[in-house]
Amino acid sequence: MSRATTGSAASVELLLAPLHFEQDKALVVVREREREMEKAVAEAEELPKAIVRRVVKDKLSHCAEDTDFNVHKDALLAFSESARIFIHYLSATANDICKESKRQTISGDDVLKALEEIEFSEFLNPLNASLVGCHLEWYYYGSWSWNFIPRNVLIGD
Repeated sequence: MSRATTGSAASVELLLAPLHFEQDKALVVVREREREMEKAVAEAEELPKAIVRRVVKDKLSHCAEDTDFNVHKDALLAFSESARIFIHYLSATANDICKESKRQTISGDDVLKALEEIEFSEFLNPLNASLVGCHLEWYYYGSWSWNFIPRNVLIGD
């Protein structure tokens, strides 16, 4: 009787083998899709390499105007990752400031306050100048109003 039991157990395993194979195959497909999704999310968070290269080369050209700089691929990746992390940190801090004010939309002032909070206040003046330049350009082309320029910037307080 043990022989019959062993034989029937083997028969059941033979019958179930295709099911196990299909389950394993499905599991492989699910894992591949998960990897693809993780890769897509990572790529979506990456800064465009051409823009990073252009910004880095532009800033380096101000250091020595007569020299053409080449930037290694690893260095560009390091610049890109550093900028991405900085953006995440700054946006999270600005979001906290926004939530403390019981608002849901991050404003330019929230970003400026976040820069101060994370101790990058040396960026405030250049950023304010850039924002005012953008605001004036928007106003000139008719798609923006003066209400968005902080009063202290307009009158120089």
